[in-house]
Amino acid sequence: MSSSPKPWSFSTYTDADGRTYVYGYRNRWDPEKKQSRIEKRCHVGRLDPQTGQVHLGRKFLTNNPEYAGKFWLYDNNQLIEQEPFEQPDTDNEPQPSWRGEDVELGLTWAAWQFAVDHGLLEDLQETFGEDTGTELLRFAIYRLCGEDSGMMNYADWLALVWLPQAQPLSSQRISEQLAVVDQSLMDRYFKRRHDRLLKARKKVSAADIPQFLALDSTSISTYSETIASAAYGHARQDPHLRQLNLSLGVDYETGDVCYAYESEGSTNDKQLYLAIVQRMIDHQFDLSNTVLVTDRGYHSLMNMQKLINLELKFVQGVTRAEDSVRRLFDQHRVSLDDPAFTDGRLEVAAYTTTEMWQEDSAAGRQHIHNTLHLYQDGCLRAEQKRVFLKNLDETIDRLNQGKKVDSEQLREMHRYLVKKEP
Repeated sequence: MSSSPKPWSFSTYTDADGRTYVYGYRNRWDPEKKQSRIEKRCHVGRLDPQTGQVHLGRKFLTNNPEYAGKFWLYDNNQLIEQEPFEQPDTDNEPQPSWRGEDVELGLTWAAWQFAVDHGLLEDLQETFGEDTGTELLRFAIYRLCGEDSGMMNYADWLALVWLPQAQPLSSQRISEQLAVVDQSLMDRYFKRRHDRLLKARKKVSAADIPQFLALDSTSISTYSETIASAAYGHARQDPHLRQLNLSLGVDYETGDVCYAYESEGSTNDKQLYLAIVQRMIDHQFDLSNTVLVTDRGYHSLMNMQKLINLELKFVQGVTRAEDSVRRLFDQHRVSLDDPAFTDGRLEVAAYTTTEMWQEDSAAGRQHIHNTLHLYQDGCLRAEQKRVFLKNLDETIDRLNQGKKVDSEQLREMHRYLVKKEP
């Protein structure tokens, strides 16, 4: 007996029904984490636990022809080739299929049926064409359900699961399908998704109840040198890598993604906000009864003024760094400390006030009132006060000792400091 060729290392796994499969993998050394990591894996075939024979899959044989025409046993994480006199007569046996003898059905069936029932497949096919739209849904289910979501392993994963009328694709063909997707087609697709959602809401919600659409962004780091929108930005992780931004608009009630926008990694949320809103308007998204919800990272006076001029509804987080907001907290401090304004279960106090803004409309400049909600966490405020008083005492001590004080800390404390004349 002789050992198999060694481009792969081998191991096994057993599914929920007790079937055992052999898979191959290649390792690479990660110099940063100083450990070996799996670089690639593939489905090899099904293992007969009684005889130890491995029934190799067609995909594996196509990519690894040195294993073809031989009889292999699995032993001690190796494929062992039997000598010719030990090989059974397989002339009359059917050729192995690229798909495994047994496939997993439940998870991929549920994902596919969900996409059909909620119009995802129809919208993809209408936007990208029937073939490409269907393939994009298969790719999405792979990214959702596959253990290893690298597209290079798509065909190996496909051999083990059910997807209707699916066929393994070469890496080039996968790249060609994905290359079709651009921002313009994404806009068209999500316009269909948003229209479908609004139509469904009209059947179950009162006309005066608005849709709440949450907008948020995330940064994705990449090693790629070919992605045009990748740029160095304000990354919290992997700052040495370029990144791109992915912004999503998600319906609060259903969780449906109603919009997606890819942008350059160096663009911050304040700059993105108006670009996203204007792009949705340009593609005729119906935002007449939609409330745009964002956190304080999207807030700026210019953004608020633009939303007011566009007559859009919005809920927007506001940073306390603004002097006007600080003054309002000081002005309404008594109310915010009053138990009558506090939710005991949440331990949060709230006070609502209004601000006067001007709207530039076709009819001229008009005055409008914006509602501003002030929230105060009593426990957090008490802790911040304790830390502030401690820092104030330390600052006074350092000044009295003639020691240097950090300029930022001194700026924060200066209103509470009085210099005594000798």
